[in-house]
Amino acid sequence: MKLNYFNDAAELLYHTVEPSEHISIGDKNYTLRSAIFHAGNEVGGHYWAIVRHRVEKNDYWWLYDDEKRQGV
Repeated sequence: MKLNYFNDAAELLYHTVEPSEHISIGDKNYTLRSAIFHAGNEVGGHYWAIVRHRVEKNDYWWLYDDEKRQGV
């Protein structure tokens, strides 16, 4: 999985990581809360997302795809 992010100098960085709920880059640790996917190219395509929702200490993952929302 490719992770794109900006550093403190506003430079765009790319980092390849293994998909996991917890990701470490250098000395920083992150917890995955959502993922955005794209199928297509730079001119057009389709986006969808998977998002984690926490309800009373339980995590639920939901797929958002246009008007469709479903648990995954």
